[in-house]
Amino acid sequence: MPLVAVHLGAGVHPQRSHALYESLCRAACTLGMAHFTSSPHDALSATRAVCMFLEDAPLINAGTGSNLTVRGTVECDASVMSTGHARGAAVGAVAGVKNPVALACEVLSASYEPTRFGRVAPLVLVGDGATAFAMERGMQLATDTELTTPAALARYERWSRLLSEQSSAPDNNTSLNDDDDDDDIVTDTIGVICVSAQGDVVVAASSGGVALKLPGRIGPAAMLGSGIWAASTTTAARVAVCTTGTGEDIITTNLATSCVSALLRDDDEPSLGTVLSTQFATSPGLQSHSGTATSCAGVLAVRVDGTTARVMYAHTSATMCVGWQSSAAPNSATVVMSAACGLAEGGSGPQRVRPRT
Repeated sequence: MPLVAVHLGAGVHPQRSHALYESLCRAACTLGMAHFTSSPHDALSATRAVCMFLEDAPLINAGTGSNLTVRGTVECDASVMSTGHARGAAVGAVAGVKNPVALACEVLSASYEPTRFGRVAPLVLVGDGATAFAMERGMQLATDTELTTPAALARYERWSRLLSEQSSAPDNNTSLNDDDDDDDIVTDTIGVICVSAQGDVVVAASSGGVALKLPGRIGPAAMLGSGIWAASTTTAARVAVCTTGTGEDIITTNLATSCVSALLRDDDEPSLGTVLSTQFATSPGLQSHSGTATSCAGVLAVRVDGTTARVMYAHTSATMCVGWQSSAAPNSATVVMSAACGLAEGGSGPQRVRPRT
């Protein structure tokens, strides 16, 4: 039974934007299931297609519509990983590429191609090197103008003004998150997890990064282990995780790997909420710096055990938009705009995954 799970970021989604996010989340799930109709065994292509669809949606901070750097340019991160490949690939701070996740998939594909003189093919490319690789491989390119939406430009201009005003008052602790005029305050990264008919699990993430970031800044969406991770055991359990939230804190806690390790344990009922409580919210790395008060995280995970799959999510942010759909209900996606005051978690019950030939 193919399955598609999606998240559209964690943060603060105002009530007026809930319907837009929920509609986009539902459309992404439907697209993934339609892809599986013709290619039920290809979870990698399904994941790539869904993530590209979200990158092309102006509402999302990934690809088109990404947050701008402090210089007003677009730099994106993306990554992909598969339990079938048992490896992943990523691109970071890449400019001029329409769909960063497609480039990450291309890096993964190229890593299996033969090389000369014993050279090792890269799994992570950043900056100008990533853009050059995209050009060499014939990837679709795009200018900053094409990737910048009116909403992203308006955010940049407003927040640049706020930053300039705050720079003249060094004791001012006001955060960009206090800007009540903003449509929504959603931290970077979208995530997609797909399960093929044979149970292969693929996860991908894509992000435009945080607003007014320094050029060259790389977030967890480009870091295997922090932003995404996938692993399996000899007992046929397979898990994939993608994270979202305060990027530097997710990197500090290596959150995706921590979640996968917890969900692969057989000694107790897996709980993403427990991981967020014990290994993120109270992490010594987060307690040691002043940004702790604004730290938040969201996690989407899928665990496959033999012929059953379970979708799980948890977040410490005010809201997180998640959705999932499987062949058990091919015409109906479950979409949740989860709200919390503290920690929230949820997900689906076990769903049958029957390999198809």
